[in-house]
Amino acid sequence: MTISYVGIGALSQNATTITPAYPAGATVGRLAVLQVMSGSPTESVPSTPSGWTAVGSFSGGGGTFGSGTGPRRITWFTRVLLGSDAAPTTAIPTGTGSVVAGRIHVLSRSAGSGWRWGETDGDDQTSGTAFSATCSAAVTW
Repeated sequence: MTISYVGIGALSQNATTITPAYPAGATVGRLAVLQVMSGSPTESVPSTPSGWTAVGSFSGGGGTFGSGTGPRRITWFTRVLLGSDAAPTTAIPTGTGSVVAGRIHVLSRSAGSGWRWGETDGDDQTSGTAFSATCSAAVTW
């Protein structure tokens, strides 16, 4: 089986709520991955859109939160497309300087049914310019 990248939807951004559009080629049986970047004074996890599965979320970056500065959070959601899927909506709490942005990636497969995927997160907690993040996950087939 081959997994192929179908496309990416347009960027949706706002202070608190977004509704990203699906890219062309978002058809039944394909896997949609909603990638959300957010920043808020409370580092809140964005709400899970209806019918989607929360995959993972972590925050990183140092300093004090502010408009264009400080920690940011990345969150992923997935959904196997049914063919009549409404664009998803996700939100973070209102706060001074809050921002949320996201877009949908779509994947297809050449054979089989269903999707299996794994997720793991890691972030660099060291100072300086070197980067080190250890993470691992196993998917049982």
